[in-house]
Amino acid sequence: MTCLLFSSRRSRADHRRPGPARAPSSPAVACAGLALSLLLAGCAGGADRPEPAAQTQTQTQAQTRAKSNTQAREASRDDSSARGFRYGFELQGVENIGLKQQLLSASALQRQRSERLLSFATLQSRLRDDLNALSSVLRSQGYYGARLTGRVRRQERRPVAEIVVAPGPRYAYADPVLAFEGDTRPPDEVVAALRQRLTVKADAPALAKPVIDSQGRLARALPELGYPFAEVAGRDVVVDHAVRTLAVTYRIASGPRAAFGATRFDGLTSIDPAYLDRLKPWQPGAVYDQDQADLYQRRLSRTGLFDLIEVNARRPDTPAGADQDGPDDGGGGAAGSGSPVATGRGDSTGAAPTKTPDAGTDTAAGQAAGQRVARAAGDRVPATMVVTATEAQHRTISTGAGYATTTGFEADVTWEHRNWLGAGERLRLTGRGAQISQALTAEFTKPHFRRLNQSLLANLGFKRQDTDAFTERTATVGVGLDRQLTRRWSIGASADLTYSDITQSGVRDQFGLAALPINARYDGTDSLLNPVDGYRVTVRTAPNLGVGGSTFFFERNEILASAYWPLDAAAHWVVAARTRLGSLVGADTDTIPANRRFFAGGGGSIRGFGFQDVGPKDAEGDPVGGRSVAEAGLELRWRFAETFGLVPFVEAGNVYDDTLPGFGSVKAGAGLGVRYYTSFGPIRFDVATPINPGPDDRRVQFYISIGQSF
Repeated sequence: MTCLLFSSRRSRADHRRPGPARAPSSPAVACAGLALSLLLAGCAGGADRPEPAAQTQTQTQAQTRAKSNTQAREASRDDSSARGFRYGFELQGVENIGLKQQLLSASALQRQRSERLLSFATLQSRLRDDLNALSSVLRSQGYYGARLTGRVRRQERRPVAEIVVAPGPRYAYADPVLAFEGDTRPPDEVVAALRQRLTVKADAPALAKPVIDSQGRLARALPELGYPFAEVAGRDVVVDHAVRTLAVTYRIASGPRAAFGATRFDGLTSIDPAYLDRLKPWQPGAVYDQDQADLYQRRLSRTGLFDLIEVNARRPDTPAGADQDGPDDGGGGAAGSGSPVATGRGDSTGAAPTKTPDAGTDTAAGQAAGQRVARAAGDRVPATMVVTATEAQHRTISTGAGYATTTGFEADVTWEHRNWLGAGERLRLTGRGAQISQALTAEFTKPHFRRLNQSLLANLGFKRQDTDAFTERTATVGVGLDRQLTRRWSIGASADLTYSDITQSGVRDQFGLAALPINARYDGTDSLLNPVDGYRVTVRTAPNLGVGGSTFFFERNEILASAYWPLDAAAHWVVAARTRLGSLVGADTDTIPANRRFFAGGGGSIRGFGFQDVGPKDAEGDPVGGRSVAEAGLELRWRFAETFGLVPFVEAGNVYDDTLPGFGSVKAGAGLGVRYYTSFGPIRFDVATPINPGPDDRRVQFYISIGQSF
């Protein structure tokens, strides 16, 4: 016996990325729908009318069932009370443990067996529902010839619902077919690529889920292969009980192959369209590729200039402003419904029904017919790319604040314009104030300067700082380039000029510095402010030429690294570690300006010690800095609630007068932090104490700031 099933629902694969399925809500429901439709069509045994020769036996079985039901009713009455009665449930005949678990999960009798029933009719109704539900599960797993029987029997003065399953052999897929409708058919290489996307494979177990998934895969693959206006019109499913196979045919209206045409921008008010044009990853006339359209949308989104951005392809004959129907879902309407309707059956011998392939069917005859109507090679229609945008507010004001025991309160205010000259240029003005330092800075960034993913940077800054180590007044101006090499790797270089007026240990020094900082960065973490997985590495080097009372040269080198390891799937427990190594070469300590030496201690360094309090000190106990530094830190981050976490930590290191760290006389601190998690990042409050304090070190230090410590 053979059954032909099909769905008339349509799935679209056009210019937009497939959206979420509308119905049903999950592939599992869709699979059950596919299997249930097969059951309703009577494509498997168990519902056939008995032959006349078997009527006597059938009557005897009916009498036996009636007697069993009578006994079960009596058992339920014996066990009943004002609160009802309980029942037992048994599932027999299934040896495959995985299949049995699936059947039990789908069984209402199993799930609700602890409930008390008030009537025997309710138990019988549940049994009938279970027979249908379990039949659907069996078909979704490829057991299209399965048979189920159910009864209610009496056992120890209570009714027991019993279902006996005879799964039978598991059916396999026949070779899937792609049938192309209309007057166009993709070239052979495209058809081969589409077939590669199918999860329905010949001779594999005939599960329902791959049938549905494959339709969604086709809908997504067609735009990626140059067919943004294609439709996966539906699928035909044929069950052949004679050879125990499931044959699936997907009906596709591919439409013409498209090329990238003109680009139209809708909704722009202050952004220069020429700037957005430069971000396109394709060349005009190239074969349409949905991946390229998606990449363009991501690039536009990352500019930070838009609240909403969409990139869609339009047919060349679509009027401006007219909408086109988008894809129904990831697998289209037919894929989402999972409910093909039976429209035909094979004859009693079980032979499969014949079906004449149309002009586009992916068979030998269909290919020949399709080639007669296919467009000439290279004949593509231009797709108009429409960018629909809602611009964001380009001007923002932000503030921040913090506190540390030795540096006191600090705060900053930033004004930013993210589209200063109309092409995504960013101007940021920041004022910072603390008890020991004040600063004003202006930073300018021009994105995609001369090439994609390369930014022009310029900065101007003024700073005043008065610490135990030194007092400084500086003015700095710089210009540089920063290039994103890959998603993880980036490099940068700049030229900086700095004028400094520094007083240390009662000695005032005025000089100018010309520096050429160069850096390389790798960021494999999952978040900027609150990483829980991955690692970061930054390498910096900066040759400096100084001019003051004399001319001097030195080079400042530094390596920063941090790593993060989640201990559970939800990342409620995370181990975080960091290290810092630095070296100054080319001049002695006294020659190198104090604001270019290495210092350690404080909230961003070794917690438990005061700001810059770790390292060499002068006769009065004030820090003087050194030519090398080594630091390490370890945290265990425990997020015990949605908005709160605890962080025990330990950090150690020191500053040395030599050009390389000596790793001796290590200073260490430990403490406990509280984290309050917000939408923009965690707020941290840390309390730390030195493990091996010096005579002048405080026993407790407090730190408050935004973001993790590293």
